[in-house]
Amino acid sequence: MSTTNKPSTLFWVIAVLALLWNLTGVSFYLLDAYANEGMLKAMYNPEQLAYVKAIPAWLTALYAIATWGGLLGAILLLIRKKWAALLFIISTLSVTVQTIYGLTATNHLDLFGSGQSIVLPLLVIIIGFFLYWWSKKCTAKNWLR
Repeated sequence: MSTTNKPSTLFWVIAVLALLWNLTGVSFYLLDAYANEGMLKAMYNPEQLAYVKAIPAWLTALYAIATWGGLLGAILLLIRKKWAALLFIISTLSVTVQTIYGLTATNHLDLFGSGQSIVLPLLVIIIGFFLYWWSKKCTAKNWLR
């Protein structure tokens, strides 16, 4: 009896969804990174705008690592490379640190509400850990090399 390392249809569905999810994250990052003053004023009230302008560089760096790392992980998953797991965990840990910082060291929750401060980051973290777990499972099945 021969064994195959051909991925299932579910693998491809998850890989494509992971790519779309992470492309969305990168688009939000690019919007935040390249928004001009007029765009910022349209998106935020004065208190939120002051908060956004005061975000430390290291936190912005974590945002970049989280989004671009997730995108690269999704691409690696699509081309069946086991390095995807490493990028997914780096990405997920980055957004986890961002979220913890925002909830404990700032007034993010007061300014932006629970949806943007808790619900969305929690969803991102859960999906990130799922993609890490999935890529590890795929590696164990020899679907990733």
